[in-house]
Amino acid sequence: MKKIIFIITCILLLFACSLDHSNPLDNNQAPGKVIGIEAEAIQSPPKVILTWEKSAELITEEGGGYYIYRSLSYDGAYERIATIEDPTITSYEDEEVILTGEYFYYYKLSAFKNIEGERLEGQRSDPVSYW
Repeated sequence: MKKIIFIITCILLLFACSLDHSNPLDNNQAPGKVIGIEAEAIQSPPKVILTWEKSAELITEEGGGYYIYRSLSYDGAYERIATIEDPTITSYEDEEVILTGEYFYYYKLSAFKNIEGERLEGQRSDPVSYW
């Protein structure tokens, strides 16, 4: 009797694994890394201009955008300094900088998708700077 229950359980498990499941989150993959990021420092007035490649996967009905992070060191703590809620925008000017020998800024970007009123953030880019 135990063998029959075990065999029936195994058959049911195998059958269940082959069924087509419809989880609404299955198709909602996080966006890929933002690529093509470049940074340029302008001395007067002091600002850092960031540019990147547009992420086509963010242009959906619910939209998406980009988060911009800044740090004073390559592997330091990054603070979010801006949220861009238009996925077609591919540049940002950071005007809250001091461009002297003491300060040096690193930036990371990540893309996000809007899904059912929530934001699904992708992986952050590698750090970039203007040197």
